[in-house]
Amino acid sequence: MLNSFRSGSPFTILLLLAYTLVLKSYFLLHPLMPLDNNANGYLYDLLAHSLNTLFRGNPAGFTGLAVLLLFTQSLSLNGIVNSYRILPKPSYLPAMAYLLFTSFFKSWNYFSSALIVNTIMLWVLAKLLALYSKNSVRGDIFNTGLLIGIAALFYVPSVFFLVLLWVALLINRPFKSAEWIIAVIGILCPYYFLGTWLFLKNELSVLWKLPVVHISYPSLREAYFTMAAMALVLLFFAFGAIKLRQHFLKMLIQVRKIWLVLLVYVIIAILISFLTLSFSLNIWIFSMIPLTVFIANAFWYIKKNAVANVIHLLLFAFAIVVQFFAL
Repeated sequence: MLNSFRSGSPFTILLLLAYTLVLKSYFLLHPLMPLDNNANGYLYDLLAHSLNTLFRGNPAGFTGLAVLLLFTQSLSLNGIVNSYRILPKPSYLPAMAYLLFTSFFKSWNYFSSALIVNTIMLWVLAKLLALYSKNSVRGDIFNTGLLIGIAALFYVPSVFFLVLLWVALLINRPFKSAEWIIAVIGILCPYYFLGTWLFLKNELSVLWKLPVVHISYPSLREAYFTMAAMALVLLFFAFGAIKLRQHFLKMLIQVRKIWLVLLVYVIIAILISFLTLSFSLNIWIFSMIPLTVFIANAFWYIKKNAVANVIHLLLFAFAIVVQFFAL
């Protein structure tokens, strides 16, 4: 099966859809209502309330939407990787890896603000990677800041992805203070429009009730399955990073800069996961967008088909076991 994902054939999308339905079947059969988080923003609460009315309180609607988001996110990430030739050849390994490794954690497969933000961040990532090849980028910087600002209205600590935008500018372009300021203006715009809307509705007091950022830490008494899943993610990330280092100097300058942006993305996404009143594992899904590219790189360089297929089957089996036996 892994050979099929290594190919760039568009017919692989059908296989990927079947793969998703099998891999996420537990969640579809055991739906839950949206996961709560203390840092949820105004737009998320509004969206969750509207969807609850649409689905008439049925958790199957929320979970089905979450699985659909994961599937579309995997395809979007795969398209970005192939468009910028981040891996040696076009393939569906990033999409496969994203669907597989997100199945290791139950909370990553139910509807949440983090899942919405990840969809927005894929759009942000595509814009960040395009900075290198453009001469005039002020409009793109503003739009990227605007997207991050919208993401912060779904999950408040997302505003710190501004640091990722700044670092991407440093990596891809000479420093220009005007561009950094434009990024901040873009982030503030959604809050300006929200404030205007609430003022016209005479509900400006809502702004003072928006959650603030806190620092929290995960419990050290995590379940064995959770610790094992984290170890597997780190193991494949490390292997993918080692293979990247071995071939780094052979890559085009643009591709090298893309990998640097992805590495910074990993670090910032992990740090943002701690910025909430009470730690929630589902927020760590922020890091899976960049981590998946490193994991796909690891799969690409497992050259022996038999070994690669055995590893994939073991990971697939682990994902299924986690779903049925993890707390």
